[in-house]
Formats: sequence, structure tokens, C-alpha cells
Amino acid sequence: MGNASMRTIKSSLPRAQDALFIVGASLIYLVALRFGICFISGQEEIAGFWPAAGVLVSALLLRPKLRLVLLTAALICNTGLVWFITGKFLPSLAYSFPNLVQCWIAAWTISRLAGPHPTMSTLREVVGTAAAALIAGGLGAFLGALVAMILGDAATRFSLVWMFSDTLSILFLVPIAMALSGSVDQLATARMSWKRGARKIVLGAAIATALVLALFVPIEPEIGAEIRPFLIVLPLLWIAAEMGTVGVASASGLGASLTIYQTARGFGLFAFTAGSQSNAILRAQLFWAASFITTMAITAIYREMSIAREQQGLAEVALRLNEERSQMALESTSDALFDWNLTTREIVFISPRYFTMLGYEPGEFEPSEESFRSRVHPEDVEVCQQAFATALAVEGSLFEHECRLRTKQGGWIWVQIRGRAVERDAEGKASRFIGMMLDVTRRKNAEAERSLLENELRLNKERLELATKGVNDGIWDWDLRTGEVFWSPRWKQMLGYDESAFQQPSVEVFNQLLHPDDIDHTWAAQLDHMEGRTPFYEIEFRMKHKDGSYRWILSRGLAIYDGNGKAMRIAGSHSDITKRKLAEQALQESEERFRQVVEGAPEGMYIHTDGLFQYINPAGLSMFEAKDPSQISGQSVLERVHPDNHSQVSDRIREMREMRKAMPFLEVKLLRLDGTAFDAEVTSVPFTFEGRDGALVFFHDLTERKQAEQEMRKLEEQFRQAQKMEAVGRLAGGIAHDFNNLLMIIHSYAEMMLESQPESAGLNEILKAAERGASLTGQMLAFSRKQFRSPSVLNLDAALGEATKMLERLIGEDIEFQVVSADSLWAIKADPAQIVQVVMNLCVNARDAMPQGGKLTITMNNVSAGEDCSEKYPSNVPPAHYVQIIVKDTGVGMSKEVMEHMFEPFYTTKPVGKGTGLGLSTVYGIVKQSDGYIWGESEPGRGTSFTILLPRAVDSTAAPAHAAIEHSRCGTETLLVVEDESVLRKSMSRYLRSLGYSVLEAENGSDAASMLTKHPGDIHVLITDVVMPKMNGYELSKMLDVMRPGIKKIFMSGYTDDAIVKHDATESGVSFLQKPFSLTMLAHELRTTIERAEVG
Repeated sequence: MGNASMRTIKSSLPRAQDALFIVGASLIYLVALRFGICFISGQEEIAGFWPAAGVLVSALLLRPKLRLVLLTAALICNTGLVWFITGKFLPSLAYSFPNLVQCWIAAWTISRLAGPHPTMSTLREVVGTAAAALIAGGLGAFLGALVAMILGDAATRFSLVWMFSDTLSILFLVPIAMALSGSVDQLATARMSWKRGARKIVLGAAIATALVLALFVPIEPEIGAEIRPFLIVLPLLWIAAEMGTVGVASASGLGASLTIYQTARGFGLFAFTAGSQSNAILRAQLFWAASFITTMAITAIYREMSIAREQQGLAEVALRLNEERSQMALESTSDALFDWNLTTREIVFISPRYFTMLGYEPGEFEPSEESFRSRVHPEDVEVCQQAFATALAVEGSLFEHECRLRTKQGGWIWVQIRGRAVERDAEGKASRFIGMMLDVTRRKNAEAERSLLENELRLNKERLELATKGVNDGIWDWDLRTGEVFWSPRWKQMLGYDESAFQQPSVEVFNQLLHPDDIDHTWAAQLDHMEGRTPFYEIEFRMKHKDGSYRWILSRGLAIYDGNGKAMRIAGSHSDITKRKLAEQALQESEERFRQVVEGAPEGMYIHTDGLFQYINPAGLSMFEAKDPSQISGQSVLERVHPDNHSQVSDRIREMREMRKAMPFLEVKLLRLDGTAFDAEVTSVPFTFEGRDGALVFFHDLTERKQAEQEMRKLEEQFRQAQKMEAVGRLAGGIAHDFNNLLMIIHSYAEMMLESQPESAGLNEILKAAERGASLTGQMLAFSRKQFRSPSVLNLDAALGEATKMLERLIGEDIEFQVVSADSLWAIKADPAQIVQVVMNLCVNARDAMPQGGKLTITMNNVSAGEDCSEKYPSNVPPAHYVQIIVKDTGVGMSKEVMEHMFEPFYTTKPVGKGTGLGLSTVYGIVKQSDGYIWGESEPGRGTSFTILLPRAVDSTAAPAHAAIEHSRCGTETLLVVEDESVLRKSMSRYLRSLGYSVLEAENGSDAASMLTKHPGDIHVLITDVVMPKMNGYELSKMLDVMRPGIKKIFMSGYTDDAIVKHDATESGVSFLQKPFSLTMLAHELRTTIERAEVG
């Protein structure tokens, strides 16, 4: 309101000033009218000096826009005063019009000829004002005479006195008014020193006295009557020089008024020199008019000449100063000026600034076109040359370009080069170029920064515009002083209404839209803010939609207070948060469902924020063996983590807090409340709990899985060991097969030679070596479980009874040997010889492990392995009844590494020549072949213990033995011998023929089948190898069952297949000979087979 009032006051000031001016001018005009009446002569009744005309013209010039008002006021004043004096209204009004017209004409003419504010300070103003005054005076006198003629006033007629009375008034008063309204001379006069002012007062008084003496003292007219009037010009000139226009006009006006007044009274200089009174007044008028105009003209001419001389002097001083300034500017300016002769390519002049802006001392290098070009940035050279060439091609063209120059320090500065070609030769080619260089590096940097700022400002502006467009809020405004309420269109649209609704919004309408349950707390919040108790207003409430439903609204506002702290106005916005409220409700329902799921989940779950437990589900409490959540909540997560995993868990918590992403599974050890650890698998996802960032952690107890994995690893290790043993066994079996054939050949020929040379020691050694080789291959076959077994139901105690004495001799007297056998041992089904070999091998290893003596114990007893025997027996032992054999020594023991390889063939820790590495592998093979289990336990320095479990026999009755059959080795039957090893086949056939048998030979099964078709006679016995190319022995046997039913069979092999041999040998009466065997054994088995068939 203060600003509006000030504007109102300022706008009314001109009108007040105009009114004051009109009133003042009217008052001065009345005074001038009354003063002018004093100059009316008694004879002519015409005033010799009429100051009212000068006053009105001055007012019209000062306020040309008020001319109509001023003329009207003058008309009223003039008519009223004359009417008051003469008592005649119409003549008074009629004579007033000529005065007004001449004043208006005078003002208009002066403004055209001398300017709107003539102060008579120039010759133009003097001449223009004088001419306008004469024209206006003559026009006024003429119009006045015309009015007198119309009115029938014969005494009043056109008169020069009338004309010059107005002319003098205009001449004297207009310059004074113009000068006083803003004259520089008056301002200068006002600032004169007191000494100079005193001097002017003294001189003015002297001049006034002289004027009075010269003009007003009544003396005889003959004394200097022609000279004295002109003496007034000299003091007027002095007054003009010293006091200016106001002084001259004032002195002239004062002198003229006094002179005319005295002349009209019949005395004074001019009264004595003229014939009539009118002529005397006219002469006085002409004198003062001429004196004033002459003085002002001379003064104006002198002033103009003085001003011209002064201006010339000033121009010379300015030229000199400009030259000095140019030199100083050249030295101090930031521009480098240069003059370049394009004809000679010589730089004629360059200012020192060129060197300093490049970091050099002035003159440090010779300026030249080449040195300049070498300093231009390579990227700017071509562009600069093209711009320069373009500027030179067009005459008068200005070259303006910016480029980079290299400084002394190696850096770059930006310079602006401006100039033009100032001279051209006869052909019009530029010959001289003058220009300047300005360092604009700061400006360039500032432009770059400004560009960045402008770009940022533009982006911010775009963002603001987008944000403004994107704001979907309604605006409200409440003027608390007037009660006026405003709601924006969007405010109404939120509630389903168009812009035309609520033409008169009010608090009452707002309350009608508010939900009844929200009215009280909504207004309480707003009142708190309006009374200054809250910094801002913000509340959520429901408002009724046009469709009858309620929408949730978030209202924000801010109040404006007066100087007393009272709220005057409050405004704000409405945001439709219905979707958010529905989402919050859905979230609450989702959280409740989530809680139900979490509470019932079998997996452990907990929520932590800032590394502290905030929630844990029942499954998690159970894993930590806690009964109540309060035992866990608030604790640090690290308190329930094993120290070995602290760093891992801390890193995951930090990473979750910083990156807010799901964490992969991690295995850690967690601690129960009692301090015991358990393995757990942990994963986590970001989670917000009660407004704080945290994590939802899932963890699973791995104890059972770890146990299962450990058991699985044991089984896998056992499986790998079994595979390894199987592979090695296959290799050993293959080697034994080929080796047995060689041993068989050696043994058979040595045996046949020994019959003719029974005393040959060499042949006996060959037979012993062959038998030792056969024993070795037997062990290999036992390990590979390819050895032909003759299992039978036997009593282990009885089977080992005969071998005990041999074992005592084998282990030596320095070892204490003890056999402990339980009563009533269960029967087992196994090959007796193999069982004895197993025990002997284990005892031999025990003996070698006790070089300084010790104790060896063999324990045999019955055991039953049940479902809960996993701690006592290996996991691969199935529940069953077993006979257990434990061979335990007090020897040096074995390391863990040795035990991992102890059943591998050819693996031995004994010195070279002391062991073959087949002892334990043979034991392993025999036990597995007997469907048993074996394992060892040992530690270095604490002895070794081997445990063997052999399954209890289902049928404990021993098989009946056949009656002994007496027989000899010889016979006459026909035999078919099938063997792929030709040397072995020939040795066998030769030996059998020596015994009287007829022998047919075949290399393989196919040859044997062909021979059977060609041989018409009987064939009593088939002796065949099992493994042969083309057709094996088993296939040949089956074919013979069809071709020659009833033929007897003897299988032989160095590498038997239990699936073939066992089936025929045990169930069909097929005999089997394990290579290598002696020829005597062959003859014995042959006769046994023939004779068994005859008995059967």
C-alpha cells in the first residue's frame, strides 16, 4: 500500500505544480496590469509601458501546455480590473481580447524564431525575440484600434506608443523569466564569492546613480541633450558582461519604466526634447528599445566570439591532451597496436603490449610475419589466413578474428585481432594494414564457464518447466482478512468437478466436503500453524468426491503473518494420495500375510538393521535353541556368528547397506545360545523394516546335510577304491592268464623230461620255479577274484586248526602268538585253502612289522551287525550275521597315507626283495570273493588291527564227499584237446598219447567243430581252454551237447570266468583245471572224470 500511495502522490505532483503556477502567474499578471495603468498619460490615455504583456508571454513560453488556461485567466484578470476601474464591462472585455491575441502571437512567434526558452544569449535569440515583440506589439495596437473603432471610441486609435509599450514589455520581461527559470548565468551569479558580489553592488549603485543623474535630474535641456541618452549604452554593456542577460534586462526595464513614467508626467530628458507628450514617450520607448537590442546584440556577438575562442582553446588543449593520453594509452592499454606494410611484408610498428601479453620483455625478439605465424596455434593457422585474405579482398572490410598464440612459457592465450587495410596501390591491392590485438583469454574462459552455466541454467529451467507441468497438485488460497477463498481447477478436478463448479468457494463448502471424522483434527492442525505453533501446515484427510466416494488428500500450506504475528493469509496445495493410501493398506495386508508365512516357515529367518537383530521367526529361534525372541532381538548379528566368519559376515552387511542387492548363499558357522556351533547356509535380500534399511536373512541348518555329505564322500571314496581295485584286478587277471600258459608249457615239458631223467637236479629246479610262479599267479588271481574257488561249508576253527602249528613256525619264537576262538562259531561258506592263505598273509605282514618282537593275536567270534552299527562298522556293511576274524599286532603301525594304498597290488613299504606288494591285495580279493568285508585300523607306533567279516552260511550241513575211486593214469579213450597256445597243446597231446589215449587236436572252437563233423568215431572227453578266439570253450561245450550228447568235459584256464566255470563245474559235473597244473594232475583228473561218469 505504501508504494501505491507514493505513486499516487508522484502522479498528482505535476497537477499541483501546474495549479500553483496558474495562480502565481495570475497574481503577477494582476500586479503587472495595475502597474501598467500607472504609465497611462493624461492626454492620450495610452500606457507608455505595459508589463502585463511580457508577464503573459513569459507564462505561455514556460507552460505551453497550459496556454488555454493561462489565456482564460488573463482574460478574466484584464476584464475584471478594467471593469473595476471604468465601470464598463463590455468595453473592458472587448479591449482585453487584443492583448490576449498579441501575447499568444508573441509566444508562438518567439518559440519559432528564437526557440522555446530564449535568454537573449545568442544573436539568433536577440533578433528573434525583438522581431516577435515588434510583430506582436504592432498587431496588438492594430487590433486595439479596430476594437475602438467598432465601439465608436474616437479618442482611441492606432498609435506607435501603444505598439512599443507592449514591445518593450516583451523585450525586457521574457529574457528575465527565461533566464530565471534555469539560466546558467543566474546559477553562476549565485555562486559568486562575497568579494566579487560586494564589488558588483558598489558598481551597480554607481551606475544607478549615474543613470538617475543622466536621465532623471531635471536640468536644462540644452546641456548635453543629444549626448546624454547614449551614454547609457556603456554601462549597459558593462552590466551585460558582468551580470548577464538578467542584469541587462532588469536595468533596462527599470530605466525604461522610470524614464517613461517621468516623461508621461512632463519632466525628464525626453520631455524637454520632444514637441508633444506622445512623441516624448515614443522617443523614450525607441531609445530604450534600441539601447536594449543594441546592447544585447553586441553582448551576444561578443559572447559567441568568446565562446568560439574558448572552444578553439579547449580544442587545442584537448588535442594536446589527446596526444598525451594516446601516448599514455599506447603504453598502458591492454591492446597491442601494430602497423604492417603489406608490400614489403615488414611490421613497421608494434606496441610493447604485444611482447608483454606473450610473456616477453618489450623488444626481446624481432617482430615479423614469420615470428607471428610461428606462434599461432596449428589448428588456427589456416582459418586465420582465410579470414585475413577475405578481409583484404574487399575494400573497407573490417578484419576481426580470434586465435590462440603460444606464450614464452609454452602455454596458449586467446587474442582478438581487429584491423583493416588503410592504403591500397594503384591496382587496388592492399598495401598497408593497421590493427590491434587484445588478450581475450579471460573472456574466453568466462564464455566457456558462462556456456556451462547457461547450459546448466537451461537444463534447470527445462527441469523446472517439466516439474511444473508434471505437478498434479491443486492450489488453494485463503485470505483471512476478507474471508476470500480460491481453489484452482486442478483442486476441483481431484474431486471430480469441472472448472465452473464452486463459483463461490468458502470455508463452509470445504467443511461440507471434508469427511466428518476428519474435520476436528484438520482444523486443529491448521489452527496450530496459523497461531505459530508449527512451522508449516501439513495433514492428510478425506474429501468427498462427486461420485460419492472419498479421496485421500495430502494438504500442505504456509501462512503469512503481519507485524503483530497474526496470520493474514494462508495458501498451499492439495495432492491426491488415494493410490498411496490404498497401496499402504495393501502393504499392511501384505505385511500381515508375510508375517504369517514367515512365522510358519520351516527355514530360519531374521531381520536386522545396522547389524542388530530386529525380528526372528520361530524356526530361527529353534535353531539358536532360544525360547523367546527377546533372547535374540537387539543383539548384534556377529554375536551369533562364529569368530572365524566375522569378517565375511561384516563384509556382507556393509555390502548390503551400500549396494542394496541380494547376497548369494554363504556357508558359515552360527552359535547357539549355549555357545555350540552349527553349520548353516545363509542368504539375504534388502529389506526395509519400520522405515530403516536392513536385510531379510534366510538361514538353514546344514548339520544333517553335512552328515549326509560326509557319508556320501565315504561311500564315494569306497566306490572309487572298489573301482580302482577292480581295474587293477582285471590287469592282474589278464597278466596271470598269459603267465599261466607259459608256466604250463615249462612245467609240462620239464615233467615229461623228468620221467626219463629222474635224477636230473636241473629239471627239479625248473619244476620248483614253475610251482613258485604258479603260486604267484594264484595270488594275483585271488586278488582279481578270478581264481577258481571250491567253496564249501566249513567251521573256521577246524579249518585254521591244522594251520596254527605252521603259523607258529612261520612267525618265529620272539613274537608272542595267541589264538582266541569263541565257542560254537557259526559255519561259513568259503574255500578252506583261501581262508588259510588270508590268515597266513596277515600274520606274515604282522611279523614283518615287529622286527624286535611283539604280540600277535587272532580273535574269532560271532557278531550281528544291526541298523545302529554305523559307529562300530563301516557304512557299507549291511545288517547281517557274521563270523569276525581280528588279526592284531603291536608293531610299528601304518600312517594314514600308507593305509589309503595298502590294498593296492604291488604297493609295498618293504625294502626291495622283501615283498611283492600282493599280500594284502590277495587278502582283499579273497575276502571280497567270499562276500566278506575287510578294513584296517592303525597309527604309527601303536600297532595294526585288521578286521574281517565273513557271512554266516545259510546251510550249515557239509556236502557229502564222493567215494574214492581207484584208477590208473592210462586209458584208451578218444580225446579232443582244444588249446589256442600251440606249444602247450602239443605237449599235452604228446603226454596223453604216451598214456594210451587217442588224441585229436584243435586250435580253437571253430576248428574243433569242423573236426567233429569229419571224425565219425566216438569222442569220449573234451579237454578245452575256456578263453579262446573265434569260439570260446563254453560255446564249444554247448555245441557238443547238441552234436555229441553225453561227451565229458574238462575246462582249463589261467584266467577263468566264474559265471562260466562255476555254473558247469558245480552243477553239471564239469571238471576244471586251474593253470598251471601238472601233467600228472591232468591224467588224474581225466581218469576221475571218465570213471565218475561210469559210476554215475
